[in-house]
Amino acid sequence: MGNSFIFLLAGLFNFAIALSFASLYFKSQNLKSVCKPLIGFLVINILLALIGNIAGNLIAGNLQHLAVKAGAALELIVSFKLLFRALRTKTINRLFDIGQPLTLTGLLVVLNIDVLLATTGIALIDEFPLTTIIVLFGCSSLAGLLTGFVTGKKMQFIMSNILDLIAAIALAIIGFAFLFR
Repeated sequence: MGNSFIFLLAGLFNFAIALSFASLYFKSQNLKSVCKPLIGFLVINILLALIGNIAGNLIAGNLQHLAVKAGAALELIVSFKLLFRALRTKTINRLFDIGQPLTLTGLLVVLNIDVLLATTGIALIDEFPLTTIIVLFGCSSLAGLLTGFVTGKKMQFIMSNILDLIAAIALAIIGFAFLFR
């Protein structure tokens, strides 16, 4: 499994996370009202992806030959967490007031913890340049956010669970591929 396949799966994972957020929270078609959450998600997503990449690279130096297995295990843990959430969580209409800066920031950090863990696992598997992480996670987030903004009113709430399932499958493929390599 080459780097391009990891990038494709990581991009799919991140796209699903961003689309899930956008489809649930961007019910308004008014771009002005969703501008702060959109930019906030994008910034926090990229920031946590960078932190995960840096942390993974630092840890990989200490683990040496065990780093790939540890990265694969981390990918599987996040995958199983997403799978459990997709199968067990009943998605309901969210009651958060994302217009409040503190609420919005907290929500965005919590929603992107999976991105932090996934990029740490990917960095344990192989070292990737920071610019690649910025472009990959920035573009896939932006694509997911804009898709969610456009389709937000049309999507049913169950879509969030399906997107979590897609994200879980993408990470599981990475995890199993490197665990048994």
